[in-house]
Amino acid sequence: MLEKFENMPDSSRLWVYQFERVLDKKEQERVLQGMMPFIESWQAHGKDLKASCELKYGLFLILAVDEDMHGATGCSIDSSVNAIKKIVAEIGVDCFDRSKVAFRNGDNFIVRSLQELKSSAESGELNADSLVYNNGVADKSSFLKTWELKALDSWAKRYIV
Repeated sequence: MLEKFENMPDSSRLWVYQFERVLDKKEQERVLQGMMPFIESWQAHGKDLKASCELKYGLFLILAVDEDMHGATGCSIDSSVNAIKKIVAEIGVDCFDRSKVAFRNGDNFIVRSLQELKSSAESGELNADSLVYNNGVADKSSFLKTWELKALDSWAKRYIV
């Protein structure tokens, strides 16, 4: 059962998938066209899940499930991953590489490997005011509070020169 993200409770379980680059408008539409029907019919053990799906900045796919209603199970989570894999294969982009980190300077999004962060900081590409993303957040409340932070206030501060 599809719900708007802003209407999901703060306790909603959440997954963030980061693409390897910002998707163009056509790719973004394809992702949403593929995910919305899935979300509308997403179930766990035959029970509808109250869920949300949205794209942020054309770079992040966010899924949320209101587990107060019905909890997501291993099989239902696997089905969401399979739906995402199918869509990203069609558009030729990856969103499962957890070794890639996204950060933003103004309107410019940059995706680098973890190994490249030190050199990104040394060159000034990553700086104290860059926004970094914590894609490991587990619920909507954490997402709203700690997903997007200035580098100096985040896990990335150790790379800032």
